[in-house]
Amino acid sequence: MKTRLRNIGLALKVLPRVLIDPHRRKLFREMRTFIRQLPIVLKVPIPQALQSITPTASSHTNAERATREMADVVALLDRDSPL
Repeated sequence: MKTRLRNIGLALKVLPRVLIDPHRRKLFREMRTFIRQLPIVLKVPIPQALQSITPTASSHTNAERATREMADVVALLDRDSPL
């Protein structure tokens, strides 16, 4: 029950920001696409899979905490997610 309340709180914190900010909306869509494709990516050996999904240094433009929170919400919304 405690976890469910924490998850609801996180969703209520993140989703309004996603609705308002077009950049976060784009990132949110990309994250949802990523987690749907993850099972396919992980069919190759793990070192290759990790190399293919590791971001480049230039792609670190978003705040790390906000990105993690958004990824958590994406995983919550997609219950079949491997995340």
